[in-house]
Amino acid sequence: MVKALLNRFFGKILNESGPQKASKVNTSASNTNRNDGSYAVNLPGFVEFVVKSLVDCPDEVSIESTNDSIGNVIKISCRKNEIRKIIGKNGKTINSIRSLVRGAAKRENQNVSVVVVE
Repeated sequence: MVKALLNRFFGKILNESGPQKASKVNTSASNTNRNDGSYAVNLPGFVEFVVKSLVDCPDEVSIESTNDSIGNVIKISCRKNEIRKIIGKNGKTINSIRSLVRGAAKRENQNVSVVVVE
């Protein structure tokens, strides 16, 4: 399921901006172009896109990004009855989201964690 969402997310971006290398894909209007030609990654925007695609009421999803002593924390909050859709069976969905965010953050030399708030 997460793979299909990623394909839809990156396919949408590639169609808007033309074919590019994956590392140079602009994932949001708020991303900034760097001197080396790559783009800074908007991880809260990515998490928001994936989570809103999973739930029935995307208008009630809120994503908050804060700085902690450990690093950045992306907090997801939504309706209580839709938390199970974000977590998935045995936590597979949220673990996939965390893995993708952690991998993208490591490319930027950052430490980012994703938390679901009840």
